[in-house]
Amino acid sequence: MKRLAGMVIKISLAVILVMIAFKLCRSFYRGVINPRVYWDDETISETLTSRGFSRGRIRLYHDEEERYTTKYLDWVAGFSSDTTLGVFATLDNKRGYFDTKSGEVVIPAEYDRAWAFSEGLAAVAKDGKIGFINADNEVVIPFMFDCPKPGHMLDYVFHEGYCVINALDGKCGAIDREGNWVLPQEYLYFERHECQDGCWTLVDSVGNMGLLDAQMNWICPLQYDKIRVLGYPEFIDLVDEGRMWREDAHGNVLIDFMYEYLNELSYPESLDENNDIDFHMSDYAAYRVNYRWGLLNLKTGKPLTPAIYGDIKMVSKYLFSAECSITLHETLLDLDGNMVNVGK
Repeated sequence: MKRLAGMVIKISLAVILVMIAFKLCRSFYRGVINPRVYWDDETISETLTSRGFSRGRIRLYHDEEERYTTKYLDWVAGFSSDTTLGVFATLDNKRGYFDTKSGEVVIPAEYDRAWAFSEGLAAVAKDGKIGFINADNEVVIPFMFDCPKPGHMLDYVFHEGYCVINALDGKCGAIDREGNWVLPQEYLYFERHECQDGCWTLVDSVGNMGLLDAQMNWICPLQYDKIRVLGYPEFIDLVDEGRMWREDAHGNVLIDFMYEYLNELSYPESLDENNDIDFHMSDYAAYRVNYRWGLLNLKTGKPLTPAIYGDIKMVSKYLFSAECSITLHETLLDLDGNMVNVGK
């Protein structure tokens, strides 16, 4: 019996030593080799957290079930209140999708690129081409769009049934949910604005700007230097050929003259007792539109020139000096804004 008791004690001690060694090894692994990086933790939903580890790696953790739902990942993204699917990237740079509530992988990591779901579809890239899948990983729009290089990609999300797609040369166009081109890939710039009704601004190859409504109907043709849509659909601020004015969405003019900034002008009048120049305030001002300056009569409130100059200053009671925005040469203007002389 003593011998048996001694063996039991030895076995118990061995088990205890193994458990202690295991805990020490696990602590060493977690604390030194693979430590948690708590400041990289991110809440994904009420039940799911992205937990940070060393070397920038993460794992998804189910808070209620107190368990990890994935292996180590590179990153997760693309989750919002509009969808229950988020994007994840594996350590070998493949993309898939996970459920933002359960943390389980629902679409395996089989894509080279993947973007957030929008209106039931998500853009994914494979073999250099972009297509669109649904939440069941079924291809809805074939892989037929060229995938630009990193740094030149868009978000490829749908708004009101339309998505902007860019070509390898950067030109942009828009498709519908069937993958049909609504607008060809010939625009330099294409942006969605989240105003009250939603709208799009776009720029053509020569820099002209136009405006579309949420259904891709033209509101303003491609002919303006600048369009501001902060008040859309109640009003739109337009800039063209040095003029700025306000219209409603039907083309009715609400304000026929506007500017971004006003600089009241003064002219040198005399020298004081210290031979310093005294300046006298005039009835004129330089107004700015789209980084250019024009001349304004403050008494009448009427512009005397469009905003086409790089700078305007008053050189005498009756003359202004206006700088050409292209050549930087100085031009003299009279009190009516007419050119009276061109100097070098």
